[in-house]
Amino acid sequence: MQEEANGISLRDILKTIFTQKWLALIIAIVITVGGVLAIQLGYNNGQKYYTSQFSLVLPEDDKDGTRYTYPDGTPFQYADMVAYKSLNAVKETDERFADIDIDKIVKKGAISVSRDVSEEKETIYTLTAKASYFPNGGVARDFLVALANVPVKYLSMMNVDYNVYLSLYADADDYESEISLLNSQLDYVVKEFETLIKNYGGNFVANGKTLSAHYNEAKAYADKNKLDVLFAQVREEGILKSEDSKEKYAAQKVEIDNRLEIAQATLDVLLKGTENGQGNIVYVDAEVLKNQSDLVQELTQQKKALEKYSTSANINPDFENAAIKPEYDKVKGYTDTLSNIVGVVYEKASSVAFTSVNAVTLSGGMGMLTSVLLCLIAGLVIACLVAYIVGAKKQKKEQSSADHALNSQNETVKAGGEENEEKN
Repeated sequence: MQEEANGISLRDILKTIFTQKWLALIIAIVITVGGVLAIQLGYNNGQKYYTSQFSLVLPEDDKDGTRYTYPDGTPFQYADMVAYKSLNAVKETDERFADIDIDKIVKKGAISVSRDVSEEKETIYTLTAKASYFPNGGVARDFLVALANVPVKYLSMMNVDYNVYLSLYADADDYESEISLLNSQLDYVVKEFETLIKNYGGNFVANGKTLSAHYNEAKAYADKNKLDVLFAQVREEGILKSEDSKEKYAAQKVEIDNRLEIAQATLDVLLKGTENGQGNIVYVDAEVLKNQSDLVQELTQQKKALEKYSTSANINPDFENAAIKPEYDKVKGYTDTLSNIVGVVYEKASSVAFTSVNAVTLSGGMGMLTSVLLCLIAGLVIACLVAYIVGAKKQKKEQSSADHALNSQNETVKAGGEENEEKN
């Protein structure tokens, strides 16, 4: 038998592979499916990122696009949106965030925020988080949206103490001081309402009423002058809170006497005028003279009041509960209303505008079509290689068996020929 030694042709290779077509098909399917799953569930998880871009509108912003101070004086730091404290606070707002490992995210630096200011002073913030730290896209979206709203949330929960003068009320040891503090607190509340109306308009609705309505209620009470009437009554009747306050007034009277004596002497000098170097009398400016005269009158009134207090026998500890406490409650009510609506106003005046409809986009990793094509090509190559190797081995084994059978047959024929020759 003559052997062909012309090498292996492409046709021979394909023929060999075709003999193992089912094996090749199984291998190609297994590799394709396994590869796609590995890419989508393994590789992509480490390469995909959720991104959210947005702009912030905050109340009383300076509009320069680079800095902002909250109304309570706290500076706005955009990096605070991804600070450990903010991440944990957001996590606690929704039970769906319970499986998010904040410690690991912070340790691995898997979340970040950046800011870009355009030439038109428009500021765009970008939150970026690694996809592998979230159970699914829905949870990631809600979490990033909540982070973007951290400044707005802070405004709504901002702790501003509007009890500017009420906080001093408890330490006042006389009725006159108590009433004066209530008057100052009421004036403060009215002015704060005026500022809110100036910034946001009187028709701005907060807690079911317009700012103008809230303002008018406080202003109407202030215009009744109930506190001024109480103040005049206390001074006119010399009503004392306790015996101790009587001694305090006596000490104050001594101080006022000294101040009044100096003020009167100064006024007398101003009224007489001063002689210049040429012997002419020069009188002071009329406004200066008026201011000094007003000071003398004020000190005189204080002296009279102190004289009445220091000699008064009208000690009435019940006057506070009977007459002052009801007015305190009203002023406190207007103050609490102001405190409540300020948070509402700031929250409503704030907004987060996302640049995409879904607020969050997914990027990075390998697409499904790309991964399928890549895995399919790899699967076909490997399948063909394995099929060829298995087929070639099988063909070689079959060829070896055929050759062995042929050799055995030849030997049998040869042996039979030799036997016939011996018989002949």
